Amino acid sequence: MGTGTLALPYASERGGLAFNAFGLFAIGAWDYHIPVGLTVLDALMLSLFIGLVVAYEAAMSSFVSGTSLTTGSSGLDLLLPNTIVIALSCAPDVGWLGNFSGIGLLALAMSFVIISWRGFAENGFVGFSDSPWSSLGLWPESISDASSWFGVAVFSYGVAPFVFNFRDSMNDPRCVGSAVRTGLLLVYVGYIIMSNGIRILFSPSHVFDGDVLQAMPNSGISMYVRLLMTFVVVLTTPLVVVPCGELIEGKLGMVDADDSGDGGGGGQRQRRRSLAPKRILVRVVICLSCIAFSVNVPNGFVNLVSFIGCFCGATTGFVLPPLFRLKLSTGGKCWPECLCDVGALVLAVVATSITSALTFRELIGKVAR
Repeated sequence: MGTGTLALPYASERGGLAFNAFGLFAIGAWDYHIPVGLTVLDALMLSLFIGLVVAYEAAMSSFVSGTSLTTGSSGLDLLLPNTIVIALSCAPDVGWLGNFSGIGLLALAMSFVIISWRGFAENGFVGFSDSPWSSLGLWPESISDASSWFGVAVFSYGVAPFVFNFRDSMNDPRCVGSAVRTGLLLVYVGYIIMSNGIRILFSPSHVFDGDVLQAMPNSGISMYVRLLMTFVVVLTTPLVVVPCGELIEGKLGMVDADDSGDGGGGGQRQRRRSLAPKRILVRVVICLSCIAFSVNVPNGFVNLVSFIGCFCGATTGFVLPPLFRLKLSTGGKCWPECLCDVGALVLAVVATSITSALTFRELIGKVAR
């Protein structure tokens, strides 16, 4: 649960109330029950990592630019928050960053409490009392709308591709199953409130064609929420930069002695100290590269989130699981199970291809305008 929640009302707007509720549950169930496989394709994972960091950088730029603290330059606006991001990204592993996750969730909750309060101040319970089920729509009106919803939903969950990275960094990796199950259930309930609930609340006065902060007026409260969400992104981004750095470091041979199975004691500590500057350099380069790319991204955070979710997130979370099941269980399963995997693979490839093309076209349209 993180920055993708800002686009959930937009997803509900494009997908419809009922489709959004059922769809969020289905994606959460898929992330829990469908195994990702023993390995992942490094190129796809790297593209997912980079795409997420770019989206977070674009979000921070959008948040800061809407306040009186903006310098007028996206690059300069990102300088201060990324100083903190880079410092946190030098953490030894994802588990160490878990100390800050509670703070980030608290800041996110405070942001949506303020947003909800603003909605009640404007509209009261009018949106809930005027039969929103018929006026707001229950299902997407086009394939393009469904694609936009799909990308935001996949991006917002973001569990399946990361579950093994988080498992390896847990104190007790055996608890990952129960942790993911409980977490997904709580996240689903929260997402329904943040998407359908916020959309219905603001329905008399606002239609979501962008992130939820666009419904906030230009005031001190709006600036406070934007700064609060910038803080949330600052704490979230290192959770992606660290595993991205570990992936690149592994390819470059920068592995601790305990990870490679040789050495120990003083030699291991000495190797860690010698690798520390190189690891810091890798993670700094990742952050700076994503900043440079994000400043050239069109001002459409929800469109970028939709495309990354459809292409990167869906490829790693929907296409790879049935593919790996087929590759890893050849000869060990009966034909009905293989047929089920083939069907899931074909469906995932078709859905990912269509939704990626449609959301990319919408993103490019933002550039043209």
